[in-house]
Amino acid sequence: MSGASVTQHALRLVDTSVSGSKILIERVEERKFPDPLFFTPSSETISDSLETAFLHLSSIADSNTQPISITLPVSMFLMQQLYTPLQLLHSERLHEFRWELSLLYPDENFGEMILQSFPLESGAEKHPPETLLIGIRKDVMMALMQVAESRQFRLQSVDHPAIALYKYAAQRFRHLNGYALAAFLDSGSLTVIITHKGALSAAQVFQLKPHDLILKTILDFITATERKWGKEISFEEAYISEQYESGAELQKKLKCPVRDLNAIVRIASSDYLFRSKEQEDLLSGSLLALGSAMPLP
Repeated sequence: MSGASVTQHALRLVDTSVSGSKILIERVEERKFPDPLFFTPSSETISDSLETAFLHLSSIADSNTQPISITLPVSMFLMQQLYTPLQLLHSERLHEFRWELSLLYPDENFGEMILQSFPLESGAEKHPPETLLIGIRKDVMMALMQVAESRQFRLQSVDHPAIALYKYAAQRFRHLNGYALAAFLDSGSLTVIITHKGALSAAQVFQLKPHDLILKTILDFITATERKWGKEISFEEAYISEQYESGAELQKKLKCPVRDLNAIVRIASSDYLFRSKEQEDLLSGSLLALGSAMPLP
């Protein structure tokens, strides 16, 4: 299985295979784009950017015949948490979600959007259950499929950065009995997720400006989540990407171990093998690509 991630500035590719009960990372590659790509609401611009991304992907992929999953920039998606209407049948909830989203985003046509839902597990007894909804426009998805097909790639899945981070972090978090946090910083975008007993609890992506403080952004997200749930969150572990150097400050605030996000791979030694130290080092900026290659927990 292969996973790729695309940002405005680079493409990352991770090839994996299965060896018994373990996932073998075959290789990790990165290609920087000569000029930044723009993923704007314009379908034509998106098509051009996707064509460039898959052109670079073709140049480094060993084979176009195996399935590939890809994480796209957050600007390609709509993400919203809504309360789950438990009184409705599961088949009726998506219609209700579309109606609620149309009230929040009146300029969007949700009849022309593909929605995926993820139940959230807060672990808070008095907090009503919520669902994370992620949408992508049908014309964008069609453009992606056409470009992939023209390059003879078999597209397995398309991931929002928050879901790719969750799929990656779940390799560790599924073994915990409480709350955990993961934060990934890449190209000015900060993705933060909270899990409870390995299940996704909350997720958000922040587009950081030069003056924004990463620590404050993470803590504000935690505070807002605690206020919504009506309880204080006690974390067992937290993981942040190595680009963020204030791990000691976050550890002091959260009162739990805070480690490099890459350490999830090293800690989960029963799930991973490496053929070279170089491959492990290259994972630093490719965690979302690796997450895309992982199955959804």
